Amino acid sequence: MIKKILFAAVPVMILSLITVLPVMAYTNENCQTVTQNEDTLWNYDFNSADRVGQYDHVDQPVCVVFGGNADKTSVKDAYYYDGFQYIGSTMWNELDDGAGWVSDSDGGRKTDGSDLDGYHFRLYAAGGSNMNNSSWDDYVVATTHRDLLPTYGYNEECEYQLCYLAYYKSGWSVTQDTLYFRNRDWPGNWDLNNYFRCDGWASLITLP
Repeated sequence: MIKKILFAAVPVMILSLITVLPVMAYTNENCQTVTQNEDTLWNYDFNSADRVGQYDHVDQPVCVVFGGNADKTSVKDAYYYDGFQYIGSTMWNELDDGAGWVSDSDGGRKTDGSDLDGYHFRLYAAGGSNMNNSSWDDYVVATTHRDLLPTYGYNEECEYQLCYLAYYKSGWSVTQDTLYFRNRDWPGNWDLNNYFRCDGWASLITLP
């Protein structure tokens, strides 16, 4: 009877430990703002709303701009049937659409709810829906990474996957590695359990 009680208690103890773990914060000194026309934004997202802009609280790099006629809802809906059906943990960015800095948060969409082997993107825009400038029209920016528990990162792989899937969407156009976002970690850089692997050039995916 004692053995049964002990074994039954183990999962409860493990679950308790998991639920109190803090959100991991990564460090990357490439963290900075980038500007396009009148718009400015951070080239990474961050693990806390009050830590945006701090290089030792980054999460993942911006690797894709969805432009043309994009907003956060339309992009997520478009990738839903490609397997991006799970909501991830929330991260933050701050963006200036020419009218001042605005905070935005997103859990994004990912392909694996258990984080064992999946792709994950998060979307950001001032005002929470989209932004606009003369270069990208209505747009949102995306951070990208792989979920490979217990590790994360490998950002280029998710960027490539989003581009690959976009090629087959009616009316969409893709220009890979065309926007320099100053977040280059190549061929790669480990920080804790995250592998930053980003060539610094974001892809532009244009929606009809």
